Amino acid sequence: MSIDPLAQKQLEMALAYGESLSRWALLIFGGTVAILIGTQHASPRTGWRRWSYLLFVLAWAGLGASLWYGAQVQSACVAFYCAAARDGQPTMDAIRNDGRAQLHCLESALAVLGLWLVIYLVWWIKWLPKEGTSK
Repeated sequence: MSIDPLAQKQLEMALAYGESLSRWALLIFGGTVAILIGTQHASPRTGWRRWSYLLFVLAWAGLGASLWYGAQVQSACVAFYCAAARDGQPTMDAIRNDGRAQLHCLESALAVLGLWLVIYLVWWIKWLPKEGTSK
């Protein structure tokens, strides 16, 4: 028994979308690590603004969950192709649910990083020492 052409196209699109979200999650993770280890930017030395960097841990958890759900989407796609002769609806439901969860986790991580960016920008505008003074 062969796979329905429409189902195959849906599967390919779900797989490509999941891979795309996983690439974005890895790219964002790498960017946040670069921010933390970089020395070419101003960063708060003390206080609650310094503690705001702990938001990265929460964002990384969201990015990690997004990557995990992306791997689940890929596994479900493989399972669908392997079990093409059987009813694939439960597998398609798993792909749909895991894809939604992947997107939700990525969006949540971006929201946390957006919060950190707002905190950083407020600090940068309000408290960063003026040019020519010590940091």
